[in-house]
Amino acid sequence: MTTLREIGVAALVNIGLTILFLLSFVFLSLQPVNDRVYYPKLYIKGLRKGRPRATPRQLKPIEKYVNLELNQYTRLFDWVKSALRKTENDIIQHAGLDSAVYLRIFLVGLKIFIPLMILSMAILVPVNVGAGSLAESGTDVTSNTTDTKFLFSSIDKLSMSNVPNRSPRWLQREIHLFLKGLLETNCEQEDAKFC
Repeated sequence: MTTLREIGVAALVNIGLTILFLLSFVFLSLQPVNDRVYYPKLYIKGLRKGRPRATPRQLKPIEKYVNLELNQYTRLFDWVKSALRKTENDIIQHAGLDSAVYLRIFLVGLKIFIPLMILSMAILVPVNVGAGSLAESGTDVTSNTTDTKFLFSSIDKLSMSNVPNRSPRWLQREIHLFLKGLLETNCEQEDAKFC
C-alpha cells in the first residue's frame, strides 16, 4: 500500500538526483577536455579552443583538462538565460536540425500536457475525493483495526476507485474526457492559437 509519505520520499529522491545531474552537466561542460563532447560543432570549427579568460596569462599544463578559472564557476547557470533567448534558426546553426526538431516536439508536448494536467486536477480530484466510496466499504491503512475488509491509503482517495459504480460522478468524468479530447484536437492543429 503506497502512502503519501512514501510518494513524498520518492519525489525528494528524484528531485535531489535531478539537481545532482544538472550540476554535474554544468560542471563537466566547463572543463576544456569535454569541449568535443558538449560543443562538437564549435570544437570542429576551432571556436572553442581559445576561451576568453579573466587573466591573460600562460596556461598551465593541467588547464588543458581542468578549468581553474573560479569566476566561471560562479556563473554556472548563465547559459540558461542565453538558451531561452535563442531563436529556432540560432539553434539550428548552433546545435543542428535534430536539436531544433527535438525542442519543438518537447514544447508541443508541454503545450498539450500542462493544460490537460490543470484540467484533470480541477475536475477529477474533487470528483474522486468527494465520492467517499472507499471510506464506506474499506479500511484505512492508518487505522489500528484488524478488520478484514480491503485496505486503502489516503492516496487511493484520489483515484477513480473511490467513485462508486453507477454514480452521477461518472458523468463528470465523461465530461472531463470530452473536454480533454477537444483540447488535444485543438492542440494538434498547426494553427492552434489556444495552445
